[in-house]
Amino acid sequence: MHRLVLAVLFSSCTSLLAQNPVIDVQHYDFSLTLTDSSNIIHGTALVTLEFKDPSDEFTLDLARKNEEGKGMTVSSVTENKKNIPYTQNVQTLVVHASGAPGRPHTYRIVYSGIPADGLIISNNKFG
Repeated sequence: MHRLVLAVLFSSCTSLLAQNPVIDVQHYDFSLTLTDSSNIIHGTALVTLEFKDPSDEFTLDLARKNEEGKGMTVSSVTENKKNIPYTQNVQTLVVHASGAPGRPHTYRIVYSGIPADGLIISNNKFG
């Protein structure tokens, strides 16, 4: 098993941080674990943000698995080790968290799946 910690952004990961009128993303870290045994990746995103306006939720672009079995399934969202409720639909992750403007919040999002776009996993000429 190989572990790959990313400080650079793949297009599949940057989609997690779409334009959002409710939040202002301040910082993000992505960590991915890849194996030679399957095309499944295991990821953790740490997203630090500030709310622009009082809100009970915010949305990030993170597509769930499609009919072909590609896409990401979120298994947890936490802030300070406290579970935060969320829902995931076809294209987005909705985090049900309230926050007052001007105070940073860091959310840990754990997900896994086969990338649908942006990160290509395949065999090379040596198999």
